[in-house]
Amino acid sequence: MRCKSMLSLAALMAFFFPRVLGQEIPLWRHRFPDADYGTNLYRATNATEKGGWATHIYSQLQAFSPNDDFFLLIENGNYVVRRLADHELVFFGDEWNAPRWYPRRNASIIHYDSNADTAVRVLLTDVETTEITTWFNFPTQYETVLNNPSFDEVSMDARWIAGAVLQNDGTTVIFSLDLVNNALAVELGVESYLYQSGVCQRDPIYGVIHPDWIGVSPLGNYLMVQWPRDGTTRCSGLESYNISSGEYLGHAYEGHQHGDLGVSDDGLEFFMTTTFASPEDNNLPGLVIHTLPGLISAEESVPFVFLRTIPWGDGWHISCRGPPGICAVSTSETIDDSYHKEVYLQFINGTTIHLAKHQSSECGYWVQPRASISRDGEYVVFASDWAAETAVNSCPGSSGYGDGEAFIIETNLSASLMELPSIDDLIVPGDGPGLASLESIPIEAKANNSAVVAATGDGAIRFQASFDSLESILSLGAVTNLNELDFVTGREGDANCARFQGSSSVSFPIVTTSADGTRHHNIDLNQGSLSFWYKPSYASGEDDVTHCLLLVGAMYDPPSMAIAEADALKLRFTDANWESVSVQGAWRAPLWSSNEWVLIEALWDTSETPGTTNLAIFVNGAQIADVTGAAELNLGPVEDLGFIRVGACDEAGTFSANGLIQNLMIRSR
Repeated sequence: MRCKSMLSLAALMAFFFPRVLGQEIPLWRHRFPDADYGTNLYRATNATEKGGWATHIYSQLQAFSPNDDFFLLIENGNYVVRRLADHELVFFGDEWNAPRWYPRRNASIIHYDSNADTAVRVLLTDVETTEITTWFNFPTQYETVLNNPSFDEVSMDARWIAGAVLQNDGTTVIFSLDLVNNALAVELGVESYLYQSGVCQRDPIYGVIHPDWIGVSPLGNYLMVQWPRDGTTRCSGLESYNISSGEYLGHAYEGHQHGDLGVSDDGLEFFMTTTFASPEDNNLPGLVIHTLPGLISAEESVPFVFLRTIPWGDGWHISCRGPPGICAVSTSETIDDSYHKEVYLQFINGTTIHLAKHQSSECGYWVQPRASISRDGEYVVFASDWAAETAVNSCPGSSGYGDGEAFIIETNLSASLMELPSIDDLIVPGDGPGLASLESIPIEAKANNSAVVAATGDGAIRFQASFDSLESILSLGAVTNLNELDFVTGREGDANCARFQGSSSVSFPIVTTSADGTRHHNIDLNQGSLSFWYKPSYASGEDDVTHCLLLVGAMYDPPSMAIAEADALKLRFTDANWESVSVQGAWRAPLWSSNEWVLIEALWDTSETPGTTNLAIFVNGAQIADVTGAAELNLGPVEDLGFIRVGACDEAGTFSANGLIQNLMIRSR
């Protein structure tokens, strides 16, 4: 379990009052509105009525499966998986160590074995079929996995996992494991290397300091080690290492307060946490982010990006497990009514959304809210004993950890974002420098120029998907969570189309192989064009939400090509070095009305032919933007990109297109 960041008044008071379970605890599975903010929530577990307790694990761990079908809990000390739709028990994980969802499969938990013997294994359990696969066996000198330090998330691309193991000589080794190549990449001995070599100095009181937690950055770029000792000397604060080589890259943070690793929608990795002295008011704390990997030459503290001043008791737990740039924050008792004992959403542009009052006494760890947000942001789970009065708590008689339940908030995040400034603005209020001053990936707005290009290329058709039925897309090798009900009447006089909303998505293979073994590339990223019909359920430039219409490759693992609407329609190519060339229409341009069919077309030529229009984008045949003379990009072999994703940025439905799509056509140009 994680160390605490700010003193909870409720935790101190808990010892002076008798145990009375939260009064008028809401009925199990009965939706009700939060009295302060009107957000819908419900009690998702039913353990206390049977004398037990239930909760999700903690804020830094994703509680929900990639498609939100299941959620992971601890009930009476045992790991369980329940179905979100009906809350029925799906799997009882009695032999698990450090379980967490595997990002590439909707129903699989990746975990270590039970430490019952001296072998350490990484296992993959399908909670629907109960099939267990041994993924990796550690070398025999490693005998025990250390559970708490090894409990952080898998990288978003499902390649990296990290933690700590004990060797047969009793010493600790920090590791990173490459799940794709099935090999240990980093083996960093704490005693045998960091201290014996003099890299780290022994603490005068505690001697050798061992890691509090070890994780990987969301995009899998860094191995992150959080030490319980503050400072910027080695083996202190939050350190960043090269995930493949173990090379020390810098200090991301000098403290060890609660926080979480996250990523912006431009691929900037960060650690969100609190500082005890806000730049606006040194008598109050502040919410900040530290960008990764940090600084090697940090002196007493590491620079941060300031988000906003918060009251004491805010920033109790932080979860950045959701959409890019959005974190869920749990608060304790605050010195005023602002953000008092609640769960809210914090955006990296400084904006917040209030969700609900958690009504917990917070008297013990298992009833501290520790809210965790789902990957798509539609759900937030938190723990509570529903102590409606300050003096009511559930800790006496329960070993001091609390007896409570898991509650789930339905955020309706897509609708909520309609009232917010766009995250793409990346504006941070206060004295902080703001994300715009950092090395993020710029999106350049280019005015139309005199170059003339045809709206649609006349080259050979490489790929075509009509989206008129589930059978038609499956015949093209698609991976999808659409069902027959998602195919509805298309444009007047035309066949059906596909509806993309919530977590809906379709992924087509970039390379297909015919019966005779011939390999066919469905897109050429050097030169080409594409078109599709789109009927969005929102007016362009008005809803302040990112909508991913088409993505070639992976969202956070370039190279990639993307067409998205985020209050400006844009086409962007990003190469393996995170260098990008992009083009977008005018900000908040009225390109379409809600529920209006429009034809989206794009042309590209990344071969750097002088005088050639490299990128251009069109709506209903009218060119809205282009860019000429763009630099050559290192896009690599197209087959390495994997999939052409339509309707969202990934298989979990991140940044949904929120509309209808029909007749995608990709040409050679």
